[in-house]
Amino acid sequence: MEIGDKVKLEDPLMDTLIGKIIDKEISRCKCSKSKWVIDFNGETQKISVGSKKLSLYEEGQKITR
Repeated sequence: MEIGDKVKLEDPLMDTLIGKIIDKEISRCKCSKSKWVIDFNGETQKISVGSKKLSLYEEGQKITR
């Protein structure tokens, strides 16, 4: 994944969200992971790089809720 990619966040406790990666926060120490900064329609969230809840989104995909 790269900055500018459309992504899908799937969490069994929430709705599926579609957003765009706008930045990457790189961890300064080895004790924590770097995070993607993702814009979900004006609301930003930070998701750990490598999170299994996050995947690339392609137009035409069905969204399960």
